[in-house]
Amino acid sequence: MHRRKGDIIAAVVALAVLIVATLMALSDNVAQWEISVFRFVNDWPDFVFPIIWPFMQYGGFLTIPIVSAVAFYFKRKRLAIKLLGGGVGIYLAAIVIKNFVERGRPVDLLTGVNSREIFTGGSFGFTSGHAAVAATIVTYTLVYLPKRWRIASIAVLAIVAVGRLYVSAHFPLDIIGGAALGIAVASAINFIFGVSPDKKPAHQRAKSAEAGGKK
Repeated sequence: MHRRKGDIIAAVVALAVLIVATLMALSDNVAQWEISVFRFVNDWPDFVFPIIWPFMQYGGFLTIPIVSAVAFYFKRKRLAIKLLGGGVGIYLAAIVIKNFVERGRPVDLLTGVNSREIFTGGSFGFTSGHAAVAATIVTYTLVYLPKRWRIASIAVLAIVAVGRLYVSAHFPLDIIGGAALGIAVASAINFIFGVSPDKKPAHQRAKSAEAGGKK
């Protein structure tokens, strides 16, 4: 079992960000910077929706069993277990935080919102479950998968974050809190249970291969 100091550092920093974001979200006011960023993205034209919508599903609940099954198929059992257990746990944690903070969505707190999704009554915005799930996948991807997949997962996380603003699901702080939640829990799991014992982390495998080639 291989434990990395970077994982516990990432977990602590992300937890601190989550706590600060939660305290800010508990305020009755929406900061002006949040409104400005939200308006900028939410005002994009409607033709963007069919382009961005498929990528947003990367952060949905169904993504968890799908990516877990893919990891298991490619014999990444430890990764599959982390994705499934950690992903479900983080998704449920996001729901608990939502019900604790009870922060409304943009359509509840602002006027003139371009609403592109329908939300049920009592649906809260902080923290973003989509951002939490996507950040969880990214955190594990950075450890277990090659560079091209790491870059791709980070890019999709960015699209998920922007997409949730575009469809009026969240304010920026909701996204920050969700991403921090995903990174904090996933990094803690990586530290506690270690990375795969039969494979070094992706970046270390690359360094080992490079060192071997120089001999």
